[in-house]
Amino acid sequence: MIKLGLALLIVLVPISAQARQHCTSRVNLLNHLKSVYGEEPTATGLTANGLMLEVIVSDKGSWTLILTTPQGVSCLLGTGQNWTQLPRRLQGALL
Repeated sequence: MIKLGLALLIVLVPISAQARQHCTSRVNLLNHLKSVYGEEPTATGLTANGLMLEVIVSDKGSWTLILTTPQGVSCLLGTGQNWTQLPRRLQGALL
C-alpha cells in the first residue's frame, strides 16, 4: 500500500526544478545519507516508467525520498522528520 501510494505520488507530482538540481550517483547519495544522518533504505518500488523510488530512514525518524534512474543517478525528492512505520494490516481488514 505504501509503495503504491508513493508510486502514485511520483506519477501525479512532477519533480520540481529545485529537486532536479539535487542529483548524484545512487552510491554516493546512500553513502552520504548513512554517514551524516544514519539513514538506510527501508522501502523500494518501481514506477510505471522504470524509475526506482526509495524511502531511506534512520532509527531517529529522519527520512529521505529518492528517485533513481536505470543508469544509477538518484535525485532527492524530499526529506523530513518523525517517520513512523505503520504495521501491515491483515489482508481485507479495514483501516
